[in-house]
Amino acid sequence: MKNLSHILHRHQAAALVCSLVLPLILGLAACNEDRDTQYNGAELTYFGFDSFPAFADYKFYVDNVSHRIYNLDSFPYRSKVDSMFPRLTAVTSSKILIDDQEWNGKSCLDWSHSPVSLVNVSSDKKYTASYQVYVNVHQLDPDSMQVKAVSHGYPAGEGRQTVLRTADGWLSFFAQTDGSVKAWSSADARTWTAQTDPTGLSGQLLVETLCALRDTFYLANAAGTLFSSADALTWTTVAGTEKVLALFGPMGGRKYLTNDALIGMVAGDDGKPCFARFEGSWTKGDTVPDSFPREGFALAQSQTVTGVAFSLLTGGLTAAGDYATGLWSTMDGLYWARLAEPADEICQRNEAAIFYYDDRLYLWGGERDGATDTKLYVSDNHGLAWEAAPDKQQFQAITEGIYGHRILVEDDYIRIFGGKSGTATATVWEAYLNQALF
Repeated sequence: MKNLSHILHRHQAAALVCSLVLPLILGLAACNEDRDTQYNGAELTYFGFDSFPAFADYKFYVDNVSHRIYNLDSFPYRSKVDSMFPRLTAVTSSKILIDDQEWNGKSCLDWSHSPVSLVNVSSDKKYTASYQVYVNVHQLDPDSMQVKAVSHGYPAGEGRQTVLRTADGWLSFFAQTDGSVKAWSSADARTWTAQTDPTGLSGQLLVETLCALRDTFYLANAAGTLFSSADALTWTTVAGTEKVLALFGPMGGRKYLTNDALIGMVAGDDGKPCFARFEGSWTKGDTVPDSFPREGFALAQSQTVTGVAFSLLTGGLTAAGDYATGLWSTMDGLYWARLAEPADEICQRNEAAIFYYDDRLYLWGGERDGATDTKLYVSDNHGLAWEAAPDKQQFQAITEGIYGHRILVEDDYIRIFGGKSGTATATVWEAYLNQALF
């Protein structure tokens, strides 16, 4: 009985082993079967137009899952692709069919109609791999400017305006005829909401001085009082500061040398205006020349190739009420250098706007002797010389000259806020070069 029991235990153990091993063997067989099924000796490993210099650097992606071949970076606008032949490699190949016609590997083909059908047959003729080939070509001129109105509900203020980009969207201040200001905000630059009237301000406010440094807003009045606020709605007087004549906005500091600061103009010890920078208190610089604009100027900020912040300023009116000439620049706010003498007449206008876009400086709008124009001007040397932008880059959708507007550039978009064209305009325009969004 003992031997019989031993034998039965052995048979049960063997059965258990078989019950465990057999599924494993079947599983391995299934895996091998899947691997054989997935193998395809006709799949392509490379596709491109290497023999054509204009397209040799454009990479084509061979997707053997979705069976597509395409260039993610499209060929340039108006590229001719109706007579080309590709270079391709495959695991093996005995025959290639393109649009159902056998290809000899040398003839030029028309790739202008997408998709183009491509089938490769393996050398043993057991496998085929079929693809849809997309030769993508830009359908828009990359150098053309697109312009459209994105809002007709922008508040049409009575006087001058300033627009700031904030963490929550955009903030606009408008001067009123009684010297007060009205505030509006928007999350998307399209829908605008009136804010509670700012409190803590007094006197005739210079709305064009509104600016922000780090998390604090600043604003001055005609008496030279400086105000600050954390939310642009509740303001307090900044005690112990100089008489502020103008604020140009923030100036980025130099690494290990200077901090970020506000730059502007204050009354000097002799009562004459001088350039200055504010870092909790004012540091005074050079006396402001008579030829320097005091109001209505256009200002842009950028960085040198070494990362040093600078500001450019042009146009506007001098203290004598004359149209200012010349182009001015600073890297510290204490000293402004005159870069162009005499200035191009293009810049001799009031309440225009200049802005950097696509590594070039642009000027648009403004008025001179009551006249305006719609022409966009461009400079390749930071404003030393100007020329009209090509017709395809003009703001052609804007048919009236505008002054007193504000232009902000962000995320490859140019946004034009309000301004006046005889009367105040309630429009926000959005513009971009096609190439910026490719």
